[in-house]
Amino acid sequence: MDITAPIDLIEKIVQGKKTDCRKCSNGYYVPYNASVENAHSFYCSNPKCSDCIIIDPIINIE
Repeated sequence: MDITAPIDLIEKIVQGKKTDCRKCSNGYYVPYNASVENAHSFYCSNPKCSDCIIIDPIINIE
């Protein structure tokens, strides 16, 4: 399995759209321990699946 999530998948997840799991197709990605606006990691809602997506935020320091 590809370890890099496609940009369009990440954009859908960050926008809060219900996105099917790319590994099991039975669950969808939900934020881990935060709201969608603050989350950097998302996991599959299917308890039998272990897929997760971790987003590394870009921080600009001025």
